[in-house]
Amino acid sequence: MRIDIPENTQYFGEGATNFNALCNCQIFLNIASRKLRSLYPQCPIDDIKATEVSILLRIITSIDSFVFLCLQGVDYPSCCTIARSIADILITIRLIYQEKDKNEQIFRHYLYLLDG
Repeated sequence: MRIDIPENTQYFGEGATNFNALCNCQIFLNIASRKLRSLYPQCPIDDIKATEVSILLRIITSIDSFVFLCLQGVDYPSCCTIARSIADILITIRLIYQEKDKNEQIFRHYLYLLDG
């Protein structure tokens, strides 16, 4: 049984799947990542915003790898590992960089960098 999402049908046409939405999001993220790479330096220690952007760019790269492996359909363990990695990176961003207290955010940022 297939579940149709009305927004997918509205945006991509009849017979659209979740994969169409994923590919569209992936294209948008790749275009955004090019712009972010030009705006922020890679892995600076003292720039919290640039470090967060660097982590987000890692997520985009991981999503590209995940989609590629899913389309191959032969490497299930690697797909699971990449999905787990994406989840870990998202939790890291949530824990460190979405902190309201600026001093706590700076402390967690440097602790994250020291941890490696």
